Amino acid sequence: MYNAVRLHDDYTFYGNAYAYKSYQELVDSGQLEENPNEHLKPYYDEIATAVGEVSSGPIRSERDRLKRNRDLSVLGAVAVYSLSILDAYVHAHLADFEITDDVSFRVAPAVVGVSARLSVSF
Repeated sequence: MYNAVRLHDDYTFYGNAYAYKSYQELVDSGQLEENPNEHLKPYYDEIATAVGEVSSGPIRSERDRLKRNRDLSVLGAVAVYSLSILDAYVHAHLADFEITDDVSFRVAPAVVGVSARLSVSF
């Protein structure tokens, strides 16, 4: 779950940077007069400081990758937790199952008509 939370924080960070940069590209091309997400500029500036000026495409790709990994982390955590519940249930159900010291294993072939079958008994 720690990984899922960390990925969610990074996803939110890149989502904010993408929201700023995508509108800023519209402002730069003259399609908008002002960026409605100007307050998100510090997120983009942090990315630009680390890797240089970048368009909205790579930021969107990184945001989408982080979202996929976050979702897979949550799914993995749920799967592990579900398997733990299943293991506890089976263990509790079999708690009074008795196994004697006289455990034997015998394999004997059996022929029935034209077909052959292998029977295993415990």
